Amino acid sequence: MKVFQFIVIISIFLFYVISCSSSAVRYTSEEIKQFPPEVQQRIIRGEISTGMTPQQVRYAWSAPRGVQSLQGKDKKYIEQWTYSYLGACPIELTFQDGKLQSIILSDSGRTSEIRYTQEEIKGYPENIQNHIKNGQLITGMTPHQVRNSWGGPEGVSSSKQSDGKSREEWVYASTALCKVNVIFIDGKLAGLIRAEGIGSQ
Repeated sequence: MKVFQFIVIISIFLFYVISCSSSAVRYTSEEIKQFPPEVQQRIIRGEISTGMTPQQVRYAWSAPRGVQSLQGKDKKYIEQWTYSYLGACPIELTFQDGKLQSIILSDSGRTSEIRYTQEEIKGYPENIQNHIKNGQLITGMTPHQVRNSWGGPEGVSSSKQSDGKSREEWVYASTALCKVNVIFIDGKLAGLIRAEGIGSQ
């Protein structure tokens, strides 16, 4: 009898997880047709990059789990969006002046890593140094700068695109509940793709 109850409980849990992970229709072609072609392609792939508007991010990744309004050091209005799935690999997106400014993987396990030394990053532009210190990613970063900011990835795959450009994907927070892929095109950070739910690994 206990085995039967256990199977029923597991079945209900899996049904809940799978049904929650099946996302709603994020966009229609009519809704995104006014965006530049490269932004439309990002939305279709479920990819975000800095510079996108909140609406474009919503189309790419669906609605956030939480939104918070803050005032930055420069007194400018900042909006933080949080994405997570059953508490797994929370990601914070920061918007300023209506544009995505930075992406943070809020993984407390990474805070113990020494991701960089001041000597290693001193040659980077000041804004890149600041993003690294805050654990943030922005498009245009090199793989080494991403490693300084987020630490080493859990997996790497390389390929060539149909246009001949090199494509490298770094996998972060790869679990049964969530996976984040950092995409590099020709050695520069181009965007992030996030998958959640059963089978995301």
